[in-house]
Amino acid sequence: MPTTPCRSLFTILLLASCAASPETKAPSESRSASSHAPEGASFEVVPLRYAAAQELANVLTRSLDGIAARVVADPRTNSVIVQAAPEDMTKILELIARLDVEQK
Repeated sequence: MPTTPCRSLFTILLLASCAASPETKAPSESRSASSHAPEGASFEVVPLRYAAAQELANVLTRSLDGIAARVVADPRTNSVIVQAAPEDMTKILELIARLDVEQK
């Protein structure tokens, strides 16, 4: 396999099949993902101001019972990645806005 020199310290190389089996899921995805997102779902990366990404992903996963969506925490950027159908995405983004508030 030919190699290409990396020009950046922050280069990420992903080698995976698009149809990963449950055994090959990334650990953070298997901890914070709810049911699989529907066909035609879109992605949103939502940066958080006050809430911790992993905690909010856990709350969302428990709250989205019955909604076909996937929520994954990205602690490095303190963001959550949401995959859902457009009609569900609006509800999920509204819920995130209500939960990502400053604690007094």
